[in-house]
Amino acid sequence: METTEETNEWPLSNYPIFMALVLLAATAVTLAMGNEPRAESLAIYAYYLLVIGVIIRFFELALPDRVRNFYSNISLDRIIRKKGGHE
Repeated sequence: METTEETNEWPLSNYPIFMALVLLAATAVTLAMGNEPRAESLAIYAYYLLVIGVIIRFFELALPDRVRNFYSNISLDRIIRKKGGHE
């Protein structure tokens, strides 16, 4: 699948940012349904995820070599191969 290959190349910071965008969409739907307290909670969680994503992105840009080495150690493909006994 092409989609899986594309997301395997995503930097770690993309995941919390993507989840924040999903939560913001859910916030709009929840608010449209009239559940304002739940929408406020979702918006707060989205904000936290954005902050986490920006912090991770900062470290990706500030320490690129160290971060790349760290990612190669926790690569999803490597973990899957280890579990399957291919490595």
